Amino acid sequence: MALHQFQFTPGVNILDVWLTELHNLRKLYFEEGKSITEISKETGRDRKTVRVYLEKEDWNDVRRGSMTEVEFPKLDTLIN
Repeated sequence: MALHQFQFTPGVNILDVWLTELHNLRKLYFEEGKSITEISKETGRDRKTVRVYLEKEDWNDVRRGSMTEVEFPKLDTLIN
């Protein structure tokens, strides 16, 4: 369900489409009680992708290892 998997249609907000599909996946699991495997087969999404989207609580989390968190200790000793 990565954004690059969607077809771009003029006038359609791709983020809205992605959020709608994410909502539908979560609804199938939490409200309808379907398993990750059932959702994967029904939607055509990889089961690992479905699992990640179901487990993710805060979509504003900064990813581990992002460039803002990277430290270069060897360079620091050379510069100072």
